[in-house]
Amino acid sequence: MQQIDFDDMWYKINKFVTLLYPQWTQGTIVSAGDQKTADSARFVQPFTQTIGASPIVRLRVGDVIKSNYSRFALARTFGIGDQGVKAQPVGFQNSLFILSDILRKWRDVGLTIFSTIFGSPQGLVQIASDAAAPQGKIGAPELAASAGFDAGANLLSKILINGFVNPLLTLQTMQRLRDPNVFDTEGFDGPMSSIMFVYVNPNMIDGYQTVGEGSGGIKIFTTKRLLGRVIETVKDETGNKKVYKVIISDRSDSSIHQKEILVRHEDIWNDPSETFTKSVAGILFTVAAADAIGVVDSFAGLLSKAGGDAAFLTDIASDVASIFLENPESAFMRPELNPYVRAFHTTRGRGLAGVIKGVNFNWLEDFSWETDHNARAPMGCKISFSFDVIHDIPPGLDHTGFNRAPLYNVGEVMRNVAGDVYDDRFSASERNFREGGSTLLSKGVTAKKTGR
Repeated sequence: MQQIDFDDMWYKINKFVTLLYPQWTQGTIVSAGDQKTADSARFVQPFTQTIGASPIVRLRVGDVIKSNYSRFALARTFGIGDQGVKAQPVGFQNSLFILSDILRKWRDVGLTIFSTIFGSPQGLVQIASDAAAPQGKIGAPELAASAGFDAGANLLSKILINGFVNPLLTLQTMQRLRDPNVFDTEGFDGPMSSIMFVYVNPNMIDGYQTVGEGSGGIKIFTTKRLLGRVIETVKDETGNKKVYKVIISDRSDSSIHQKEILVRHEDIWNDPSETFTKSVAGILFTVAAADAIGVVDSFAGLLSKAGGDAAFLTDIASDVASIFLENPESAFMRPELNPYVRAFHTTRGRGLAGVIKGVNFNWLEDFSWETDHNARAPMGCKISFSFDVIHDIPPGLDHTGFNRAPLYNVGEVMRNVAGDVYDDRFSASERNFREGGSTLLSKGVTAKKTGR
C-alpha cells in the first residue's frame, strides 16, 4: 500500500464515523467591546452548540440500493390521477395560469378529435352511452338508448382488432417495427432510417461488423446497449439482406466511440415510447395535446443522446415551457407552492435514507501495520454494520393495486414507471454520466467495457 492510499483510507474511516453522530448547530455568537466599530470582538461561545440534525444518512449501492422518491410517486399520495380529485394551487390565478387554462381547453378539443380518429371507437360509444343513459335511471328511453349502444358496440367489435383496437392506430405503430427484409417493398429502407438515435442490443455471440477505412473486418462485442445514430440502410456482405449502418456514440469508451458498425433490424432495441411518438398517430397526438413541454423534452433527449453542448439550453426551455403550459396538477406539485414537496426537495438525494447501527471494526484480521511517525496503525480494516432503512415513500400497493414507489428502480422500464428523484425527464443524468466518462478518458484514464 502506498502512503497516499494509507492516508486516504484513514480519512474515509473518520468520515464514516462522523455519520454515526448527529449534526451540531453553529452555537451562540457573543461579542465584546463597542459593537458599532469593526474592531469589536465576535466569536462563538464554546459548547453552546446543540443537536441540529439526527444521524440520518443516505446510502447508495449502484442502482440497487437508492431512494424510491420521485415527484410522480409523491403526487400519487395526493390522489392525483384518482377520480374525483382536482388538485390545483389555491388562489393561483395569475395570467400564466389563465393562459394555461385556455391552452388546455384547446388541447381537450384536439384530444377529442384525435381519439375519434385513432382511439378506440368503443370508448366513444361508452361515453355516449353514459350520457344518454345515466347510471340510476331505468326508464324506457334510457333502456332503449342502452340497448342501441350495446348493439353498436357489438357491431364495432367485429371490425376492430381484438374487439376494441382501432386499425388506424395499430397500422401506424406497427409501421415503425417493419423489418425491411420481411416487408421488402420498392423504396422501403426500414423505419430506422428516419430515427436519429437508437440503442443497439448487446451482442457477445456474433458481434457487430465494423465498416470504414482501416476496419480490417474487426468485430465489436458488447455486453451493454450501445447508443448510435443510423446513417443509412445498406446491403450486408452477401448482398441479400438490408442492414443499418450505425455510428456509435459512446464517449465513455474511446475504443468504440465514432466507430461505424452494421446492425440488423432485429438488433435495434425497440423503445416503446419512440415507437409510438415517431409514428403518424404519435405525431398527431403530440399536436393534438399541444404538448410543448413534450416537444422540448424530446428535443432535449436527442441532444442528450448526442452529447451535444447545447443540451443545457433545452433544460431551460423545458422549465420555461412548463411554467406557461403546465396543468393545474403540475402547478400544485411545484415546491414553491406546496410545502410537502418543498420538504422533500430540501432533503432529497439519490441514496436510501436510514441510520447506521451495530458498527464493528476489525483491525487485527490479516492486516499488517504501518510503523511511520503518526501512522502506527493497521493498513487495512474490515467494517461491518447494519442499516435501518427509512423509505422516502412507504412501499406497498395503493388502493388501486399499483406500486406506490418501487424499491428497485433499475432499468429503462422502471425509470419510466417510477420517475426520478431529480425530475430527470430526458436522461440528463445519463448525459452527465457519459460526459464524466469522456472527462476521464481525456485525462488518460482507461475505461473498461462493462455491462450497463
